Amino acid sequence: MRVGQRLGLGFGIILVLIIGTVFCVSFFLHRISETQKTVAVHTSNRKNFKELREHIEYWLITVKEIVKERDISHADYHEQLETSIEKKIKDIELGIYEKDAGDLLNEIVRLFHRLGKLDTTMQRYPGMGKDIFKTIKMDEVMKTYETGVSRLTKVLAVFDETITLAYKQAVAYSKKVEKNCWLSTYIVVAIAVIFCIVYAYRITRYVTKPLNLLSAATKKIANGSYDIILRTKSSAEIEELFNAFNTISLKLNTSNRKLAQTYKTIKEQKEFFDTILSNTKDMIFIMNKENKIEYMNNAASNEYGYAVGRYCYDAICNRGTLCHQCGIKETLKGQTVKMERTIQGKVYDSIIVPFVNGDMHISKLEILRDITERKQLQDELERLSITDKLTGLYNRRYFDDILEKEVLRARRHQHNISLLFIDIDKFKHFNDTYGHAAGDKVLQRLGNLVTEQIRKGIDIPCRYGGEEFTIILPETTNRSAITIANRILNDFRNIKFRVPLENKTIQKTISIGIAELGPYNNAKALLVNADEAMYKAKKLGGNRVCEYEFNASLKSAKSADFLVL
Repeated sequence: MRVGQRLGLGFGIILVLIIGTVFCVSFFLHRISETQKTVAVHTSNRKNFKELREHIEYWLITVKEIVKERDISHADYHEQLETSIEKKIKDIELGIYEKDAGDLLNEIVRLFHRLGKLDTTMQRYPGMGKDIFKTIKMDEVMKTYETGVSRLTKVLAVFDETITLAYKQAVAYSKKVEKNCWLSTYIVVAIAVIFCIVYAYRITRYVTKPLNLLSAATKKIANGSYDIILRTKSSAEIEELFNAFNTISLKLNTSNRKLAQTYKTIKEQKEFFDTILSNTKDMIFIMNKENKIEYMNNAASNEYGYAVGRYCYDAICNRGTLCHQCGIKETLKGQTVKMERTIQGKVYDSIIVPFVNGDMHISKLEILRDITERKQLQDELERLSITDKLTGLYNRRYFDDILEKEVLRARRHQHNISLLFIDIDKFKHFNDTYGHAAGDKVLQRLGNLVTEQIRKGIDIPCRYGGEEFTIILPETTNRSAITIANRILNDFRNIKFRVPLENKTIQKTISIGIAELGPYNNAKALLVNADEAMYKAKKLGGNRVCEYEFNASLKSAKSADFLVL
């Protein structure tokens, strides 16, 4: 039998049990309700009979008083009592008692009417007053009264006993019925509950036992044991499930052996490539399209720490936003990009190659080679190639190149540009007299002074050759250039150079020529004009500034007094 059929049969039986239980409980509750109604009727009869008995006793007392006192003033009270007593008798349900009880009640009524004749006689002769008692034989009346009272008392006692007995029987029967009903209800409900529990347990065992076997086998497969075969005698569905599981287990076992062999091969290849990558001094990174690091070799880990899973700009560049490398789009198009990168003070040659992952998403493979020392050496060689070793200023080679560029830039942006040409007065004589060491100190001091007086990063000072210096002043007119030149002139002539051998100090002077780029001049013409202005200053005695004028005349800028050697 299939599991569904077993469940359907069980649910049908349970439904029948529930309906039967509900029917039994309803039937028992109905019986309890009926017995309680009977008890309620007997209770009401007892109450009505008690009130009836009180009325009769009160009526007997009234009759006795009328007879003893010969007072007919209360004679009409008998009629009122008769009405109320009759009503109380009607309130009692006589049909639920035996026939004898009905006869006794009828006797009560007859005796009641017999004793009521005295009142009726008195009411016929109301005008006679107390004389009526003379015509009535009181002994007979009292005897009749006593006999009626005695009989009435016995009748009432018997009837009281009958009602009480019926009441007790009804209460006992009601309790018995109620007890039996509740006991039957408990038994029926217990049977239904026990059947449901037993059936649920059996069905649960019937279903869960093979499922537990299947769960245990699944855990073994999850732990790596694939050669598992399940066998059980159960329903068709469970057998089909076990057969399917056995088929899957066999296929998994076969696939696992193949995967193990493949994994072994891949592991060997990975170890081989890891050995190569680990021993490579170049840093190797693989980043996905979100710029998260997916792989880094030992060289990269040693330099930046293990950062797989972090964003490359955070781990490598130590910044919170995308870097230039992150924005390269060529790699996403399958192109290789070569560039030079500066990262945290170091310079690297970078090669960025598209890399396709196993999920066919394009990532980036970047190889960084540290060229910091080589770059520093290149920069130093370049600096030495364009720098004068003695003064630290740019040399003639750099001057010739940069002057041409600055002139073209001034033309392009329509800016002014001026050139200062400086020469130390009578330097050859000083050099021959005091030696080249002293001459070198003069040259170095002038170079320092020029560096101090110009705009850093804008003006370009150069040692043109020997004792000659030039200063390129971009975006500067002749008037501003004259101010700068006079400041250099005045500061230099106030410098005192000590000559140790002769124990004295000497002051030196300079001549400065100024030329401004004209509307039709080029770099060569600008240099010639500044040189011509400088020679004019020397002809006028030196220690002065001369400005080149385009009308072929030169004017001399005023200068302070100076010492001529």
